[in-house]
Amino acid sequence: MAVKALENDAQKPVWYNEVKVWADASSTSFLYYNTKPSKSGNANRIVKLGSCWGGWETEGQNPSYHSPGSYRLMKDYQKDFPNSDRDYMMPNFQDGISTEARWNRVIDTSYEFLDEAQCDDMGLVPNWAMATEAGSGEINLYPGSFSGSGTPQYEFGAEASRTVWRVLLDVAMYPNDAFENAENFLSPLHGRLDQGFTGNSWNDNTVSSSFDFFLFFSIYIS
Repeated sequence: MAVKALENDAQKPVWYNEVKVWADASSTSFLYYNTKPSKSGNANRIVKLGSCWGGWETEGQNPSYHSPGSYRLMKDYQKDFPNSDRDYMMPNFQDGISTEARWNRVIDTSYEFLDEAQCDDMGLVPNWAMATEAGSGEINLYPGSFSGSGTPQYEFGAEASRTVWRVLLDVAMYPNDAFENAENFLSPLHGRLDQGFTGNSWNDNTVSSSFDFFLFFSIYIS
């Protein structure tokens, strides 16, 4: 974001060129090492939990690791990045598609996984989950236990609470592109808050106490 903000300035900071190249290389590294293509050849590419773990099925997933707005930002940055300024060779992804299309797969897969991970009653997500593909390429939850960081799998806790902010980041930066997917994800959360607010406080049964900070979120999208 700093590079894009300064790119038209006549006089740039001394760090500008170094950070410009680093930001592109960092985006490529994330796409190559921290996302994983479909096992079945479908147009899915799921976010990993790190370069050495996470992915499909028993490899594990975490809803809060998915940040579609960040991926759009990296996609746009790389789309405008001059090849002549790239001081490395692009890795071989072996999928035959453009970098932009690859980022789109990550974004779409993230939203499909988030939709599947949401609880039906409140729209919350758990700290941890697992994902698999149907034969048609549809994302489904995979049964079984998975956890990390000492947080329980099915709790809306320290891990899961980051998820809404990351979807809101997509809305804030790319409102037109994010609207449909973000609306589907945020609508049940907003509806629950709307039902539970009495005019000056939340009803006791609105959601768990850890959900109080979503007052900001309710105001933001109202």
